[in-house]
Amino acid sequence: MELKHKFNKMNVSKSIFYLSMLFVFVFFYRISSLTPLAGDDWGYAINGMQGNPFKMAIDFYFSWSGRFFSELYGFLITPNKVLWNGLNAALFTSIYYHALKICKMEKSISANVLLLFLMLSVKDELRMETYTWLMGTTYVIPLALSLFYFNQLIKTLENGLKMKLLPIIIQTFVLFYIGLTMENIAVVMILANLCFILYTYLKYREIPVYLYHFLFVSILSFALLRLSPGANARLLRDHQEWLNYSIIDQVIINYPNFIRFTFIEHRYLVLVFSGLNVLLIFKQLIIRRKVNIVDVVLIVIFSLSCLSSISLTLSQFIQHPFVLELSSYQSLFHLVFWPLFILAVFTNILSLPENDRNLALFFILLAGLSNGVMMASPIYGFRSSLYTVYFMIIASLIIFGSLKIKWLNGFLLLPLLFLVIRSTNGLHEKYELVANVHEIRMGEITYYKNNPDVMEAWLIRYPIFSIHSGDIEENDPYHMEVFKEYYGLNQAVKLIFYYPENGYDHLFD
Repeated sequence: MELKHKFNKMNVSKSIFYLSMLFVFVFFYRISSLTPLAGDDWGYAINGMQGNPFKMAIDFYFSWSGRFFSELYGFLITPNKVLWNGLNAALFTSIYYHALKICKMEKSISANVLLLFLMLSVKDELRMETYTWLMGTTYVIPLALSLFYFNQLIKTLENGLKMKLLPIIIQTFVLFYIGLTMENIAVVMILANLCFILYTYLKYREIPVYLYHFLFVSILSFALLRLSPGANARLLRDHQEWLNYSIIDQVIINYPNFIRFTFIEHRYLVLVFSGLNVLLIFKQLIIRRKVNIVDVVLIVIFSLSCLSSISLTLSQFIQHPFVLELSSYQSLFHLVFWPLFILAVFTNILSLPENDRNLALFFILLAGLSNGVMMASPIYGFRSSLYTVYFMIIASLIIFGSLKIKWLNGFLLLPLLFLVIRSTNGLHEKYELVANVHEIRMGEITYYKNNPDVMEAWLIRYPIFSIHSGDIEENDPYHMEVFKEYYGLNQAVKLIFYYPENGYDHLFD
């Protein structure tokens, strides 16, 4: 009977895992289908429809950008919105699958729901710039590929060192592709491969040749990206002043941004991650049955990080100077506190079992590096923090799995389900509103196409915090131009984007 019970429980867990994957695919396919092209999508779609995508990607490599595969993706996919709908859904399903597989948590119902919550509760700007923006998918593809790479290689290294030729070829292509997409994930893959080499040496006292090969490919692809004529020409043209700073000055200038985009803006993730660390401390206290000063310091630090994550909400009700200090990422508190938080994390993670400790430290290190290397960049924004967010999510799942507190699963399941349902409904309603507003805008565009003599085109704006770059401001001539060309409007017409006076609800009564 006990064996039968375990078998039934395993089947239920498997079913939940596959149903969750189906949910991720259907949900992302739905919101992708409701999302129109926006911003850079218009320009890439025009180029993709008018020229040879491969030739243009090569031309861009020598004139505009070293991100060869990102540019190629833009020219190939943006003219084919229907294809992107399925691709975007498949990418996030792959991310979901490999995140749980890496942590070996696919059989945990609570872990499945926790991952869904963390995926759906990311900051609005990050969601808009990566989840439902066609050109933002250039950040998502290397994330999905990196998790695929990590999952396959970690399993290989845990079960011996043998790897067949076909997987080596596949992983070589994956690494080469990633290295020519985004600078920060390209650097991450170099460090990751160095970590794999160190791990195999310490565990097996030997290093397989394919790991040297992977390291070489990741370095080569990053070098091709970073040293490209286009990347250097664009940097010289657009950011000459930035190049005059020393690397130390660049890091000092961007340090507040590192704090902001690593910790401050990702409140739910920091709250969950800090809470799990507190539970880990209490678990160790129960095992040891004594408290030391380190435990007290760690609890204080993680309690402060939890408080920081809800400070923006608290500041609406409590106008205390300390609460207001917590809500500003440029405050002295944050500039000093978060390095202490990082030290606390590494200290606390050491108490995990060896395999969990190694894996958690690995992803925390990659998360820090993903945003850390951006301190040498003149452009620091939400989309580049995507990798940090997801590597921290995986680290959170590893800690969650290592706790092995039976009551915790049941205690968290219903609140997490409620939050997932709430996030799902909220996002679905948001994107349905976007689709309805887009239909109104297309009607307006049709009118101005049919009346090219009208010199002012009034076009409805999308709701705030819905999609990225859907509207165009007056000081943005490039997007004004490609928008008119994409929709067939007279280039002489003046575009005026407006919010409806009485809001959006009355438009659909």
